[in-house]
Amino acid sequence: MKGETHPKRGVNSHLEQDICIHIFTVSSAMVGVCLTVIGLIRVVITLGTADTLADDLLAADALLFLISSLLSYWALRSRGLRRMHRHKKLQMGSLSSP
Repeated sequence: MKGETHPKRGVNSHLEQDICIHIFTVSSAMVGVCLTVIGLIRVVITLGTADTLADDLLAADALLFLISSLLSYWALRSRGLRRMHRHKKLQMGSLSSP
């Protein structure tokens, strides 16, 4: 019937999906934050004479957050619980690598 859950995908599946949703929203927000800070640093560099490595590090950070966001979206779209676990492990690995 409509609204019933699959017995194998009970509460744990719902929790796994919640984790993926949280990773997706936070990582996509962090991509925006990194890009905003890169823009602000570029304005400061243009007005002054100092050059920093911070914008390059933030660009690498934004790329990692983007990869994490794409992996969490992929995990949300996957049908199998085993695949969702695999994608979640990839996400955690990409977030902890810097």
